[in-house]
Amino acid sequence: MFSPRDIIKIMGPNTAAAIDKSKDLGTLEPGKIADIVVVDGDPLEDVFTLTRVVMTIKDGKVVFDKHARK
Repeated sequence: MFSPRDIIKIMGPNTAAAIDKSKDLGTLEPGKIADIVVVDGDPLEDVFTLTRVVMTIKDGKVVFDKHARK
């Protein structure tokens, strides 16, 4: 059984390391490639928060916004 913190590490830094891309991916830091998923809640408290996506930012542009008017 993995803790929520373990799952987040598996999804980010550990995955980047597994594909030898830690220099570019896996954490939010200056100079790294970053696509961001904003979720409704704290995934460290409830890992299923990761299924409640509110916004997705790719290449610096919002590509999904749950609250945007259509």
